[in-house]
Amino acid sequence: MTSGPMDRTAVAHVLDQIASYLELNGENPFRVRAFRSASRTVGGLGVDLAAALADGTLAAAKGIGPGTFQIIEELVQTGRSSLLEELHEAVEPGLVEMLGISGLGVTKVRAIHGTLGIDTVPDLEEAARDGRLAALPGFGQKTVDNILKGIAFLRRSSGYRLSHHAAQEAEALRSALAGLDGVLEAHTAGRCADGARWSSSSSSSW
Repeated sequence: MTSGPMDRTAVAHVLDQIASYLELNGENPFRVRAFRSASRTVGGLGVDLAAALADGTLAAAKGIGPGTFQIIEELVQTGRSSLLEELHEAVEPGLVEMLGISGLGVTKVRAIHGTLGIDTVPDLEEAARDGRLAALPGFGQKTVDNILKGIAFLRRSSGYRLSHHAAQEAEALRSALAGLDGVLEAHTAGRCADGARWSSSSSSSW
């Protein structure tokens, strides 16, 4: 999918995403660090990214190599990255999301995925609560407690919630709607009704 050109904040974010995907895929650490460095450089630029690309400022900037320069050029000109799209197909998105949880680094995420087959945050929470996570080598209850706190923070900051929380909210909304004049019937719908473990919203239909 092609979108419009990106500004430096968006490009820096994509470069950081690429680094995370590469890291989870077991790529060379030097390549991972190259993308992290490029992300910091682009994010800290004090000039327009397109202008820096055109006048050579970006190519000469510390932290930008030939490989990352090509990725940035593609992002600025097309709004997409073919490398990120390839990595997206190779790495489960949930594993990248797990990297944002306090107490989890790439080594632990890869161990969780390799040993327990977990590749989503809801499954991770379930394993943390039923004892499977604490039983893994290098994990203990303190680590598990920190992970659960990190998941709670992620849920608050992202606007996502577990379905049993969302279902309660949806039922309250359904009841309120059902009591309105002119409303003959109200039902919960969407992912809550389907039983998905995560939901980004509560909805009703009438």
